[in-house]
Amino acid sequence: MLLRKALCFILLATAAGACNCGTETLQRNGSTTLTIDSPMDNSDSAPMDEVDFHATAHNNAGVKEVTLTIGKEDTPVATCTPTDDPRAVECDAKFVPNDHKDQWVQSQITLFAQALDAKGNINKAQVTINIRSLSVVFVQPEDSTTGDPAVANVTGPSKVALEVKHVTPLQRVQVTYDGTNLLVNFPSPGEGTSFIQNIDWATKMGTGLHHLLAQAMDEQGNVSSAKLDVNVACSKDADCPSGQRCCENQGTCNPIVGPGEDCDCEHPCPLDQGCFPGTCGQSPRKCRPGCFPGDDNHVAESCLAEDGHTAYCTNLPESDATTQNRGGACAPSDDCDVVKQDCPDLPLDRTKPVSATNPAVPHTCMPASPASPRANQCIPAGSIGENERLGQCSISCGNDTTNCIKGRVCVSPVDAQGTVHTNQASCVRQCAHPYTGSGFPSQAPDCASGEYCGGITGAGRQAFATGVCQSF
Repeated sequence: MLLRKALCFILLATAAGACNCGTETLQRNGSTTLTIDSPMDNSDSAPMDEVDFHATAHNNAGVKEVTLTIGKEDTPVATCTPTDDPRAVECDAKFVPNDHKDQWVQSQITLFAQALDAKGNINKAQVTINIRSLSVVFVQPEDSTTGDPAVANVTGPSKVALEVKHVTPLQRVQVTYDGTNLLVNFPSPGEGTSFIQNIDWATKMGTGLHHLLAQAMDEQGNVSSAKLDVNVACSKDADCPSGQRCCENQGTCNPIVGPGEDCDCEHPCPLDQGCFPGTCGQSPRKCRPGCFPGDDNHVAESCLAEDGHTAYCTNLPESDATTQNRGGACAPSDDCDVVKQDCPDLPLDRTKPVSATNPAVPHTCMPASPASPRANQCIPAGSIGENERLGQCSISCGNDTTNCIKGRVCVSPVDAQGTVHTNQASCVRQCAHPYTGSGFPSQAPDCASGEYCGGITGAGRQAFATGVCQSF
């Protein structure tokens, strides 16, 4: 106790203040921290690689200099002194291991850093790097993870590329997968350093996860290897096994579902069917029989009834079109009447109940297909009235800025040469029994005074069973 009191009083006399024995005001200065930031201890380097040798020293009392030395050489490769802050010094040198080959010890080389502080004290640090006379790395595919081994995502034909660094000429460079399966054997590697081969991944290995092993052997029998996992995605149906189809969005092969079942990208239909959505593209989509939907010069094919309703052939999305389904699918109609306009108010998504987020909205009945049997459909009505906003109407789902009001349909006039004038498209009242005879047409009962029921055509210029009101 006497000693502790004496020490405290001495400090009081020196500090001219209150006694703070053991608190932060009593600091020990002059301790140096020295760190070799690069390279990492026990890291690898090829003989001809440029190595970044970097060290940092810190001392609150000041650092006088830092020196960097390779192996047991007497001459430092770098000597660094303070710049702005005398308390810290960073020192950096770049070197090629092959230039210091006399310092190798069993294919290793040791790097030394030394820090001299302002009081003449010396601190030392060291790291050892392994000199690999042969190394191989994957350049392509590029890994997308940081795991060990890393994983790369590949699809379709793309490159496998290796970089091999070596001192002695190469005897063999190859890549295998999933064990001993040969992916590629590069012939006559010799003095080469870059090895590239195009691979059709799904055809060669199949979709899913596979394990690649690259190996290089030089003429002295030294071997280096590198690992990479690849996740092979499909890009077309042909990439998949029999009974499966490719979901391009996911890059996965999935089993085919049966006719009439719910379908999506991961539950594909048979090739001769189409995955047809509900009204305005809403789910669920179902596998429907494929059909030819027609074009400007060909009429659409007829369809058998679907789910007890008259069906019509319509275009499939491009991603669902195949040679076997001929680009179309049979869609069930709504069996509505274009004159009576008996479509009820329906939610935009008919597969879900009416709610605040899925409200019932007015729907208009319009012709869907001229092919026999004739089919009509209910689509959401819009806000464009009869003969309003010439050239601005269209037939789309739920777009009340371009769709016609209930009972009207957007049509474009066609001249004697068959040219369609979309800039004159307008919303026109629909009518039954379009005039098809010769002579002067009569007043149509479904139209206003002075109007007759003119015909409209669809795919292949085939006439619909209903028409639109036109002035005499």
